[in-house]
Amino acid sequence: KAAESTADNVSALIDSIVELGRTTLEHGKLPGIDDAEKKKMLTENIAMLEEFEFDFGDRPVAFEAMRIEGLCYQEMGQMDKAEGKLRLAASLRERLEEAGIEPNDYHRNVMRGGVLALVRMLIKAGRHKEAVAAADEAFKYDKDLVNAEPGMVLSLEKAQALFDSGDAAG
Repeated sequence: KAAESTADNVSALIDSIVELGRTTLEHGKLPGIDDAEKKKMLTENIAMLEEFEFDFGDRPVAFEAMRIEGLCYQEMGQMDKAEGKLRLAASLRERLEEAGIEPNDYHRNVMRGGVLALVRMLIKAGRHKEAVAAADEAFKYDKDLVNAEPGMVLSLEKAQALFDSGDAAG
C-alpha cells in the first residue's frame, strides 16, 4: 500500500506541475498584464518546465511540458525557441516508434497538440509552406487523425496556410 500511495503521490505531483505550467501560460496571455511582469512570469514558467523535462526525460508527460514551454516562448515572441520546443513535442511519435510502443490516447493527444501548436506558430510566422508540410506529415503518420476533432482543426489550419500562401484552390 505504501508503494501504491507513493506512486499516486508522484502521479499527482506530475499532473500538478504540468497544470501549473498550463495555467501560468494562460495567465500570461491575459490582457492588461505589464510586459515586464509577463516576461518574468513566463521565463520562470519556462525554467520550471525545463527542470521538469530534465527529470522526466522521455516520458510522454515531458513532451507535453515541451509543448507548453514552446507556447510560452511564442507568447514572448521568441519564435526560434518556440519552434524548437514545439517540434520536440511533436517528435513523441518518433520516440515511441524507436521504443516499439504503440501510441495510446494520451500519447496521441500530446502529439496532436504539439503538431497543432507548431502549425499555428508557423502560420503566425508567415511560414505557410512549412505549416502545410507539418500538417501533411501529421496526417501521414496518424491515420486516425482525419476523423478526430484535432484533425478537423488541423485541416482548417492547413487550409488557412494554403489560402495565406496564395493557394486558394488548395
